Amino acid sequence: MGLTKNQEKIVSVFIKLIIVTTIFFPIRDQYIKKGIYFTTFALPAFVTWGLIFFLGSAGKAEKEKSKFMWIYMGVLALYLGTALFFDFFYHHYYWELFHKTAAFLLIPLLWYMLPAGFFERNKVLSFLLATIVISCIISIVLYYAGIDRVLFDKASLIPRIIHHGEATTYPDKRLTFTYPHKSEYGVFLVLYSALCLKFKDMFKKKLLFFGAVFTVLFTAYLTNSVATLACVAVVFAGYALWKLPWKRLHVIYKIALGGISLLLFGVMGAYGYQYVAAKRDLASMGSRFPIWKASIAAILANPAGIGMEFNKLAIWNEAKNCHNVFLVEMLWHSIPVGILLIVLFLVMLAKGFWKYGAFSAATWIGLLGMLCIDYSMKDFNLPMLMLCLFLLFFMREEKGIVQSGG
Repeated sequence: MGLTKNQEKIVSVFIKLIIVTTIFFPIRDQYIKKGIYFTTFALPAFVTWGLIFFLGSAGKAEKEKSKFMWIYMGVLALYLGTALFFDFFYHHYYWELFHKTAAFLLIPLLWYMLPAGFFERNKVLSFLLATIVISCIISIVLYYAGIDRVLFDKASLIPRIIHHGEATTYPDKRLTFTYPHKSEYGVFLVLYSALCLKFKDMFKKKLLFFGAVFTVLFTAYLTNSVATLACVAVVFAGYALWKLPWKRLHVIYKIALGGISLLLFGVMGAYGYQYVAAKRDLASMGSRFPIWKASIAAILANPAGIGMEFNKLAIWNEAKNCHNVFLVEMLWHSIPVGILLIVLFLVMLAKGFWKYGAFSAATWIGLLGMLCIDYSMKDFNLPMLMLCLFLLFFMREEKGIVQSGG
């Protein structure tokens, strides 16, 4: 027997709490010892564990079989087991593993435990879309009020307000909102863009949809992140290609439309190149090439990882991290752990890359672009990221809310 109506309501409350605590109240605590800081308590992860324990005791799993889920859980078991080995024998730090375990378990748990129609029936999707738009509006207002960040990093309900130009901020004016860095906000703006587009029909009026899209795009612009703008643009371009009526067109029109599309992308690419070149040194990808080179050298010199020493390490010049999520995983947790994280993402990529044609492919390209260009995925934000990936690529289709391509 599956979940009862009351149990479904409780599960929906847990999921909505994950959304709210990640976007508005990402309360976490940091432990500092000998100049090294690291996250301990993270509220979104604790809410996720509450959901896991409730679902684990609430009902039987759906009987639908999935080779993808078996492969995913096998790789996940290897990843978590290997991470635990290196944490136990080398690093003696378990909080990050605690958060990641909850996050990565979300996908198989939601797949097996939630029936089709759950997210629409319990208004989870409409809640998420509304929360995304409201949060973007609030972050825009804060930006024009001179506020860079709103941080809940002292395990307190009262946040630290960081204004533009303070010593703790970066020299350029940017919008970070409740995230530690603009690249982390950028990752979610890429996913928020994709969610608004995929669930376009959830908006009751076209004006609301276009307003939501404009709000997310303008927020991405205010982050002052070239990578975020580029990756969000990739998502919208992929969606446009997916919606074109390719199947109904004569081959001549397909060729002509394809040529026009390439020309438009070429013009946009040229404009984007000039825009980026004015802000960054493209010859070194904004210093990414020397940072990655130094990171790889450090990884090879420390194959078992350096653990908490990572937080006081200078990789190259003033760069204090590898500017790549997967390189960070290798340097912090060991080469085997980093490789298994890559494999885990490749498993998800193989399942979801072409599910919605060019749209899903572009979303993955945008997401991986953000993950590979900066340290943009922290363990305390991971539950929300996995929830977004589940909704975009892995949930059982709900009739009437997901569009089809052209």
